[in-house]
Amino acid sequence: MGIPFPLPILIAGIVVVPIGVLLGLPALRVRGISLAVVTLGAAVAISSFVFGNASWTGGADGSKVPAPELFGWSVDAVAHPERFGIFAVLVTVALVAGVMNIRLSSLGRRMLAVRSNERAAAAAGINVSMTKLQAFALSAFVAGIGGGVLGYQIGAVAFTRFVPIASISLLALVYIGGVATVYGAVTAGILANGGVLYVLLTSVDGISSWWIVLSGVLLMFNAVVQPDGIAVAIKQQASWVASRLRPEIERPIRSASTAAADTATPSRTERDVVEPVKERVES
Repeated sequence: MGIPFPLPILIAGIVVVPIGVLLGLPALRVRGISLAVVTLGAAVAISSFVFGNASWTGGADGSKVPAPELFGWSVDAVAHPERFGIFAVLVTVALVAGVMNIRLSSLGRRMLAVRSNERAAAAAGINVSMTKLQAFALSAFVAGIGGGVLGYQIGAVAFTRFVPIASISLLALVYIGGVATVYGAVTAGILANGGVLYVLLTSVDGISSWWIVLSGVLLMFNAVVQPDGIAVAIKQQASWVASRLRPEIERPIRSASTAAADTATPSRTERDVVEPVKERVES
């Protein structure tokens, strides 16, 4: 349509919001594994009837995406990967900051309450159905932004890049990273196929072909040892290290404060001398 970059990415996020709300309607009736099956079925249906329609998506090659430019500067992922990388990092930081602020808002607190216990949230006066739909709408917006950035990265929007099995793999990585935390999503991006850790380990022969298997093994290990995710485990370890170092830091401070208190408080000998003199003067 000739819309300049990066507006198509923002429009993609806005357009999929009602689709996310539509897919979230089953969440009003079902939850848990049943909800996962329903949403997975919806993903398979959309992949078959929408993405598989060559007249809409351009077939296996997908719809071509023009090279992005920003203020006359080329941000093409092939010609200038460092520029596009900076742009992707800025988008990620903006989304992370936005989600963290939402978690601290009243909407975020309602979402956390519904996630913890729907009945308790309803008893507290929270509209559980509306909160769920808002969560699906927000998730769809973030996914739309991510899909737009990915489309500009690969130069085409091809349905083969958005198959349901890929979503399952990404969800497994998010669980490994920490599905209940914002930093867990960042950790999942580092672990994902094409992420920082993946790129660093591709120098090892044959590891890329076993990456999904390794992710599955790590998922099972993580579910047993640290079900809250890697990000939570790292935070716990950092807190433990800080607690071990804190006494070493506070001991000189306490010694200095104790010495000051001892100096300000008169000793017993001083009180024995000063108080009788004071009484005689007053009398």
